[in-house]
Amino acid sequence: MGDCARIFGGVSEELMLPLSVAREVVTHARDIEAVSSFNVWQNGERVVYFDPLLRDPVPTVWEPRMREAGIDPKAEGPLPDGLFHMLEASFAMAANYTGALVTPEFLSATAFLMGSAN
Repeated sequence: MGDCARIFGGVSEELMLPLSVAREVVTHARDIEAVSSFNVWQNGERVVYFDPLLRDPVPTVWEPRMREAGIDPKAEGPLPDGLFHMLEASFAMAANYTGALVTPEFLSATAFLMGSAN
């Protein structure tokens, strides 16, 4: 990549540390190579990081949250339907963790800031 570093919004310390000062931010990111990460940022620090797809390393305290979202943190490979459902599971874990009820109304009435750059 030469001098340019790829920045992924949900995992970039450069972006997320300042954004999380005086608040908590929950992110999920997946790059074009399917590397996933689930992150919790609190007051300028990343306090949770794991790959929900590879299920490694899942912090012990997050194993029940993964099970609640329908993912066995000890299993390997896809779910019984042959799919991985990591995006859905990450949304479910974030909703369970924050207590936010993710409904169609919530999604349509909430402002989201998103972006991408090449």
